[in-house]
Amino acid sequence: MIKLLFRFLFIILVFFFCLNCNRSKIYYKYDANGKKIEILNKDNTSDLKDYINYEYNKDGSLSKVYTYDSLGQLIYSYYYNKNGSVIKNLKYNNGKLETIYDYDEKGNKIKETFYDDKGKFYYVNYEYDENGNQLKNLKYDESGDLLDFTKYEYDEKGNKIKHLNFNGDGKIEDSYEYDKKENKVKQVNFTKDGKTKYIYEYDINKGFKKYSYYNENGVLKFIYEYNYKENSIKQYNYDEKGNIVIAYEYDNKGNKTKQYNYSDDSQLKDFTTFEYDDKGNQIKRSDFDNSNKLQYYYLYEYDDKGNRIRLKTYDSGGKPVEYE
Repeated sequence: MIKLLFRFLFIILVFFFCLNCNRSKIYYKYDANGKKIEILNKDNTSDLKDYINYEYNKDGSLSKVYTYDSLGQLIYSYYYNKNGSVIKNLKYNNGKLETIYDYDEKGNKIKETFYDDKGKFYYVNYEYDENGNQLKNLKYDESGDLLDFTKYEYDEKGNKIKHLNFNGDGKIEDSYEYDKKENKVKQVNFTKDGKTKYIYEYDINKGFKKYSYYNENGVLKFIYEYNYKENSIKQYNYDEKGNIVIAYEYDNKGNKTKQYNYSDDSQLKDFTTFEYDDKGNQIKRSDFDNSNKLQYYYLYEYDDKGNRIRLKTYDSGGKPVEYE
């Protein structure tokens, strides 16, 4: 029993020793005024991992903070205003400047500058309203030429309701609309000429999604509507003039359940419904005119192997129709 107790204590001691093995040791340095000027972060072997230096203004307020790796290469540098807010932040990668962040007196990011490994850069400027909502961001190259920009719109409560992306020439590329909870409800993408290319519409509460596709001339070609609660799909096809030609409905198994046919002026001509058995075989087709009046219906029969063996046609009164 005693041996077991000692063995248990030994295991506990080894466990705590291993925990302490990986712990870093933090050392602080202060100036004559008691201001922290350096933090050293060392591993359990006292090798330096990284360190931080602090600089102060004459009035004692913090002005700069630098973070270095174990090789003495800069990782981050922060610059502060007299109120103690960060006004600039520089990020480095292997000692090379990677990103610069600039902030206004309210703490809003007003500029980002991004550098590649060759020192080339581009930058983004940010604009805000009096409530701190971001209104616009503009992306420029090294020469100061505008590459692209984004605009944001808000409701009276400050909720983002729309944002639009433009290229450097000011032509719109895509736009997004949001509900009061800032869920995306609509997305529109445009061609290089500014014509509508496709539209996505969403309704999270109703489980609904709609997709509209346009041709190169901005003319509507087809629409897909997905109703997740009803497990159904609707498809609308359009001609080159944007007139609806034909429409379909499908169930959750992909079976076509309805087909609508339209005239050249987009008026409903007639429609057809389809019914299926549990195996997915079409067992009935019903044809209606544009006033919802039944014209004919057709019954299909199958053998045990699923081969269609018989078709029976009936008129609206249920009388069999025989063809010579």
